[in-house]
Amino acid sequence: MDTNQYINMFVDEAMENLKNLNQLLLQLEMNKSDASLLNGIFRIIHTLKGMSSTMGFEQMAELTHAAEDVMQEVKNGKTVLNEHLINCLFLTMDTLENHVKEILNNGNEGIKNYDELLRDLREIVENKESSKNGSEFNGGIENKEGSIVLNSSDKIMQLDTYVENAIKKAHEMGFYV
Repeated sequence: MDTNQYINMFVDEAMENLKNLNQLLLQLEMNKSDASLLNGIFRIIHTLKGMSSTMGFEQMAELTHAAEDVMQEVKNGKTVLNEHLINCLFLTMDTLENHVKEILNNGNEGIKNYDELLRDLREIVENKESSKNGSEFNGGIENKEGSIVLNSSDKIMQLDTYVENAIKKAHEMGFYV
């Protein structure tokens, strides 16, 4: 199928989606627990993935697929939404915008090197992102006494009963930090 006739429409829709993605990411920085923002970001990334794949823009499709995997993990509460992750999403958005501009100017993606960004996104999904920022929460374990001990890279903190109960209650209610 000849997709050249659709490039202008693709560019217009992609730029509109990227503009909306930027707005949602800015809002997410201020309110990391807003599920509607997470869902909106996921939908936009999913849409961009489908559009780029349909048009045969494989680099964009690969990058959006990796970002979509990250957002799925965040939505499912399996990955913590931290500063590193948000920065990766902003960098993904900027990279996608550069792809779209290249497509507009040259009719194709050109050859881009974004291996480090892809690696970062994939590490986030594999829960390896903690090595990027030693102060990020990696999880909690219960010690022999039944108390929660937080593992924060090289620091381990014993929680007092009040904080421990608050964390347990938040998890029961579906909140993740």
